Amino acid sequence: RLRRTHKPIEGETPSPVNPPPGCAFHPRCPFATEVCKQSVPPLEDVGGDANHEVACFRHKDIPAFDAAASAINRRE
Repeated sequence: RLRRTHKPIEGETPSPVNPPPGCAFHPRCPFATEVCKQSVPPLEDVGGDANHEVACFRHKDIPAFDAAASAINRRE
């Protein structure tokens, strides 16, 4: 079994009382664009029967998301 090391997300966690507009992760996301700052991304099913969902406008542009979705689908 492969063991992954995860890099911590830089920046501060957004306030749950006063969240930023748009995607809650946009202030800390290195892939964020203007749309991320203005709109909340919808949940999209990426895991087939595993019912794995992602809420990110850029998930198809980021290789880590594709690799994770592929791994989930292989387990099914």
